[in-house]
Amino acid sequence: MAESKKEESTVEKVERELNHFKEKKTSTESLLKEELKKAQTEYEGLIKDINIKYNVKDIDEEIKRHSYFLRLLKGEIAIPDDLNAKKAKVKPAKVKSKAIEVPEKYEDAKAWNTKILFALSQIESGTNEEVIAKLVELDKAFDVDKTGTTITQTLSSLKGSGRISTNGKKGKKDIYILA
Repeated sequence: MAESKKEESTVEKVERELNHFKEKKTSTESLLKEELKKAQTEYEGLIKDINIKYNVKDIDEEIKRHSYFLRLLKGEIAIPDDLNAKKAKVKPAKVKSKAIEVPEKYEDAKAWNTKILFALSQIESGTNEEVIAKLVELDKAFDVDKTGTTITQTLSSLKGSGRISTNGKKGKKDIYILA
């Protein structure tokens, strides 16, 4: 009989501990749910504050709008014909390549873009430094210090307008070719 009392007390102990752990688990779950509700409420409050501060109705819509304008600026999408349309269809932009007017002689090139096009036609492909080197070779009065940046900017402009394109890279520099 003493053994059965001992076994009962051990069983009772285990049951009490099990109930204690169940209560702790329930209590912990309740605390976590309350903390989660607090965090959600705080998050929603922050979003409202941001919306009010920046006069934004919906942050997701604002992100979409900014993404749209970045794509417009990069030329990835065409500017809609009807800017007042509520939902303009977004189509990929087609860069219209203007006819390349490469002069027959360097002396015939008056503007920077035609001088660059002539130099590029002579070397067939090259980095901005190689184009500048060809311009120095063609025009002894050419001053790299004064016009080097202009040449680099003009190459980028010509690339953007579709008059020239790139054919890979040499190190970090684009290799330009006539389009």
